[in-house]
Amino acid sequence: MKTIRTTPFITCVALLIALLPCVAPRLRHPLPAMKWGDFNVYFSGAVLVHEGLGSQLYTGADDGTDPQKKPARPGAPIDRAARSQGITGIDYYLYPPLLADMLVPLTYVGLRTAAHIWIVINLGLLLATAICLASVIRVRLVGLWTGLLLVGVICFSPVVDCISYGQITIFLLFLWALGTALYAKGYTTSSGIIFALAAAIKLTPAIVLIPFIVWRNWKWIISFLASFSAFTAATLYINAPSTLILYFRRITPAMSRSIPQIPNLSISSSTQLMIAALRGIPIFPDPAVLPAKVVLAGKTVSLLLTLALIFTIARLGQNLAMKSQIVVLALLALASPLLSPVSWLHAYAIAFVAFAVLWSEALRSRFSIPYLSLLTFASITVGSYAWLAMLLKVAHLRHDILTASLGLTQLIALCALVFYRLTGIGKKMQTPAIGEIAI
Repeated sequence: MKTIRTTPFITCVALLIALLPCVAPRLRHPLPAMKWGDFNVYFSGAVLVHEGLGSQLYTGADDGTDPQKKPARPGAPIDRAARSQGITGIDYYLYPPLLADMLVPLTYVGLRTAAHIWIVINLGLLLATAICLASVIRVRLVGLWTGLLLVGVICFSPVVDCISYGQITIFLLFLWALGTALYAKGYTTSSGIIFALAAAIKLTPAIVLIPFIVWRNWKWIISFLASFSAFTAATLYINAPSTLILYFRRITPAMSRSIPQIPNLSISSSTQLMIAALRGIPIFPDPAVLPAKVVLAGKTVSLLLTLALIFTIARLGQNLAMKSQIVVLALLALASPLLSPVSWLHAYAIAFVAFAVLWSEALRSRFSIPYLSLLTFASITVGSYAWLAMLLKVAHLRHDILTASLGLTQLIALCALVFYRLTGIGKKMQTPAIGEIAI
C-alpha cells in the first residue's frame, strides 16, 4: 500500500498546530512566576565552596536514602549557607561539584544581584542557542527561521520552567546546541570539550559517547575523555577528592531509584506509576513507598530501552553521512531525559535541539503522515503545559489508571519518535539534503 506523504503546506500547518499551545500562554503571561528553588540551591552550594567548605556539599544527603525532593535538615552545611544569604527551606545540593564551583563568582555580589545576573545569562544563552541551531539546520542568521527558532525556544515550556526555578538546564541546552554545531562544522576537538563540560555539570549528556564509539571517531572521544578528566581534576582540587567520591558512592546510587510522581516524566517513573495504579496503589498526590519489585520493573524497562537505543545506533554503522550523524545527536537530546531516573519538565529543555532538527527536516522533505502526526503530538506534549496540566487534573479526580495511562502514552510517543526516526536513517526514509526550507 502506498504511503501518503506530506506536502509543504501540510507540514507548515502541523508546525503551527505544534507551536500555538507553546506560544499562546506567553502572550498572556510573558514572564513566568519566579520561584528560584533550584538557583537557591546552586547559590548556597557555591557559598560553601567560596567559604572553603566544598567538602561539605553533600553532608546530610549522604545517609543512603534518596535525597531528592527532601528539604535539608536544619543545621546541615547547605542549610547554614542558605540561611546566611536569607534563604529558608533549602533542598540538598545534588549536582556534581563543578556546578557549585562555576557559580562561585556570583557569590561576591549577593543573592539578589546574582539572581538578576542569572536571568540575563539565561536569556543570552537562549539567543546563543538559537544562533547555534540556525547554524546546524543551515538557515540564514538574520531571517524568518532564526527568528522562529528564538521564539520557539523562549516559549518552550521546559525552558520557561528553567527560568522560573533558576534551573541550569538552559546552559546544558546551549552546550548541546553548541557542541552539535561545532561538530557539524568540523571542529571535532572543540565539540568534544563542550559535551564534556555538559557531562561534568550533569552526567546525562554523557549519552553522546554511544554514537561516537559506534562511529569510531577517536579524535572526538579522546577530546571528550581528556576534557572530562580535566574538569574532574579541577573539582578534586577545589573541593577535595572525598567530595566527588561521596557523590558517586552515596548520592548517585540513592537517586537512581527514580521518584514515582506524575510530574516525573521518565520512563522508569511512569512504568512504576502504571504498575502501582493497576495494583490499586493510589498515585496522587504521591504514592506510598512502592514495593521493590515495582521499582525494579521501572528500572528494567528503562535499561531495556537504553540497550535498544544502543543496538539501533550500532546497526546504523560507522559510515553515516554528517547530516545523519547530526540527527542522531539531536535525537539523543530527547532520549536523555526519557531514560534518566528523574526528569521533571525542565529536564526536557535540551530536547529543543531534537525538535528544531526534526521540524527542519520535515519542512525540507516529504515524510509520511504518521511520522508528521507523531512529531506534532510529541512537540505539543513536551513544548506546552497542556499535557501535564491534563495529567494533574485527571489525577486530582482520582482516575489513577487513566492518569498513569496518559502519562505513559506521552513517553511511549516520545520513544516511538526517537526509534522511528533512527530506524528511518538506515532505510529509504533518509535524512534530506540540507537546502532551503520549503514554505
